[in-house]
Amino acid sequence: MQDDCIAVALGLPELMIVGQVELDDHFEFTIRYGRDKVGCPICGSTIARKHESTFQRKKDRKLRDKIVVLSLETRRFRCLCCGEVFTEPDHIFGPKRRWTKRLRKYLGERAGHQTVSRVAKEERVSESLVRRSFTEETRCQWGIDEQRPKASRVIGLDEFSVKKRMFDTTISDLEERKVLGIVEGCGNPTYHNY
Repeated sequence: MQDDCIAVALGLPELMIVGQVELDDHFEFTIRYGRDKVGCPICGSTIARKHESTFQRKKDRKLRDKIVVLSLETRRFRCLCCGEVFTEPDHIFGPKRRWTKRLRKYLGERAGHQTVSRVAKEERVSESLVRRSFTEETRCQWGIDEQRPKASRVIGLDEFSVKKRMFDTTISDLEERKVLGIVEGCGNPTYHNY
């Protein structure tokens, strides 16, 4: 047991803390998923052995005004039934994501009330991450799903500034009074399936 230490709950019950260090400007936690068995995505069997593991650095919300860096042990398993090698699923961050979902949600909420550059500077992240988080959070709040909406008779385009001289465009169904999508840029935006 270390002297002069405190235990802090991360609020991520699916993860086990293997090690932790508090430095001057940030916390570093070594973590891994706490589950013992992982189902094979090919055959569904839970009879597998650990094949290899690597560590990926990820980021979470600040803790006591210090950045939280999570070093996630990403384990790969070999299924003993079909022989396939697979990586355990990552539900906390999402596939190929370097930030927790709750950090992205927090950034998106803050960007709704403050400038993108201010949020990025205070949270020490990129402005593009804040913009993407704002778009994700807006989609959640307005109930926009990833499926193509039914055809609208009357649509409206409204440009708004996220940063000086950088615009996004909201596409709305004026009859249903519903946001259909948000796209980067202005003028003639390329419509993505929202």
